[in-house]
Amino acid sequence: MEAETDAEDAEEETAVTNKGTEINLNDYKAMFAMADMLVDDSKALQIKETGEFKLTMTIDALKDMNAEYLLFVTTNPDDGTISFIEPDEFDAETGTITGTFNHVGPFTIATKGEFEVQPQVTNKDNVILPQQYEALTSFVDLAIEDLDNISYDMDGHVQVKFTCELTVGMDEEDLALMTINQETKEMKYLELDKFDEKTGEITVTFENLGPFVVMTKVIPDEDITVVDEEEETSEEATEAETSEAATEEATEEETSAAAKESK
Repeated sequence: MEAETDAEDAEEETAVTNKGTEINLNDYKAMFAMADMLVDDSKALQIKETGEFKLTMTIDALKDMNAEYLLFVTTNPDDGTISFIEPDEFDAETGTITGTFNHVGPFTIATKGEFEVQPQVTNKDNVILPQQYEALTSFVDLAIEDLDNISYDMDGHVQVKFTCELTVGMDEEDLALMTINQETKEMKYLELDKFDEKTGEITVTFENLGPFVVMTKVIPDEDITVVDEEEETSEEATEAETSEAATEEATEEETSAAAKESK
């Protein structure tokens, strides 16, 4: 009975999109951590005559998806209101998607469909899954922000020390930073050099100046399944070999039967 009640409660978590469509939030999952429209790697962020903002971006993971399964999820930085925006346009061949928003701010794309989890390598050569994280802060520009302490090493890397009160009491292993190279728009994921869980003081090393956001892990490792491409290829090859062997065996049996009938 308790399981049935939980299922019923999950079904009641609904919301309405910008086009009046009622959706079940439990059907959707975010494809990446919250990004910022002003600094992400979008093709274009245009201001319309109505004062609305039009965003177009291309994401490989969206290729071959169904447009009806996709939503922009945005957060209004002024009041924290969450909105669910249906795409204006979507090209399944290229993964190019366009949406219209009444404000700029943090956003992600959510889907009802299955998508491949894209592992990323951190600055310390460890693999993380961005889909497991969400943003704790809005983007901060490392080039202009008055941070507690900025120093440079011999390689030109930037070591920064700053305090983020939202991280107080958190586990260092659940924290990471995402930074964006302003020239290439490439996203990189950084692990912390030092962390004081009592004060929220973070020390981290950047390769270059640019916007960054502090992220925290919200989806446990056990809830994520990563497809091993080599293992998958091996399984497919094994299945193909098994199928081929079965076909050859069936052909031999048919040939043997035909030979007996001819006698």
